[in-house]
Amino acid sequence: MSAEKRDEIIAMPKGSRPDPSEYLSPEYIQGRLDRFTDGATRFIPESNLDKYGIAQRDGTSFVMPKSEADAMIAGTGGDLRLMEEELGLPEGFLDSNQIVRIDIEDPRQFNLRIPSGNEAGANEQWIPGGRLPTGASEAVVDGGKIPQGDYTVTDVFEEK
Repeated sequence: MSAEKRDEIIAMPKGSRPDPSEYLSPEYIQGRLDRFTDGATRFIPESNLDKYGIAQRDGTSFVMPKSEADAMIAGTGGDLRLMEEELGLPEGFLDSNQIVRIDIEDPRQFNLRIPSGNEAGANEQWIPGGRLPTGASEAVVDGGKIPQGDYTVTDVFEEK
């Protein structure tokens, strides 16, 4: 995708962005989604999990490949600023939010797809193409349809 096309999509109001299949090739989409073969991971504030479950208000959940989540946790060594940067979160977010890790063994069961940018969880750092600003992979699942027994919850940090 060209830089112009990317910028054009980002400039569109949330809610009116096109489906990724309109600007990404089927091969590109499949290649991005193949990264989730070993499972998907979502990081979420524990307070949100307790209050709302794993999904956003529209029923979606942003996820990353489990293998990339494992590498990110190892690579950041528990540094909150590095974690925020890797996850595309605002600086300081992790100071006041205890984060838990949600692992989904088979995300394809729950409509694994490239985000359109229209999802409730898409923030100002969202970019088209199924990647975070850091280059890490991301996708979306229908988190509201995942039964509790189909995901596991663990603490990212025992203490901050």
